[in-house]
Amino acid sequence: PEAKFHMASGKRFFLDLDDVVEWSKTDVALKDFVWKLKIHIFHKLFDDNNLEIYEDDFEALTFENNRIYRHKVVRINHTTYDLRRDQDSINPRTHADIMALAPPGSIHPLIYGRVIGVFHANVF
Repeated sequence: PEAKFHMASGKRFFLDLDDVVEWSKTDVALKDFVWKLKIHIFHKLFDDNNLEIYEDDFEALTFENNRIYRHKVVRINHTTYDLRRDQDSINPRTHADIMALAPPGSIHPLIYGRVIGVFHANVF
């Protein structure tokens, strides 16, 4: 497959961003979640991690129905060491640990993480 990843597009299970803002008042893990999510979306939309984003840009970016949609799995397409195409699944319940190449200049060649949720958003 040519796509970098595959994820369902269903809208049955969602998080309302107003609820997330409310939860962030008592959960430090959610502090500035919507703000950070918008930064992430701008960087992905414009394929530029050094993009300068202004406050008006943040106000202009809106989420369809003010929601993000939860999914059980995302499938990542990649090229193996021997140049074949392959696919890995990330499921927060069963296959949540990940590793990826570290950014250039990092001390260690890999970065590690644990996926706690898979979401998509429709923004405009």
